Amino acid sequence: MLNQSENWTYEHFISYIYTHAAMSDHEFTPIEKQLIAARVGDAIFEEVVAFYKSQTELQRESTIAALAKKFVVSEKHKRHLIEDLTTIFLTDDNFEELEKQTLEKIKAIL
Repeated sequence: MLNQSENWTYEHFISYIYTHAAMSDHEFTPIEKQLIAARVGDAIFEEVVAFYKSQTELQRESTIAALAKKFVVSEKHKRHLIEDLTTIFLTDDNFEELEKQTLEKIKAIL
């Protein structure tokens, strides 16, 4: 399954990791979708969401790890991504336990 993501751009990567964050509470709100699509464009967003939904949780973590090796080039960049992810988590004004756990997993992967 990772082969499909091998030729992805940075926009694909952030769409994927933001989608992972948004869906961590098992609720993908219209605001979260709009926020991500506005950042990367509708075509990339739709491609990434379809791929994301086709994967298991373990495959998703492996995809994040593989893409992070390619696109996360510095600690500054890592901090910026974590700040962006926190924004995604807070779009519904509720930072749930599942979201906190997902953020910690992503920090460890990055």
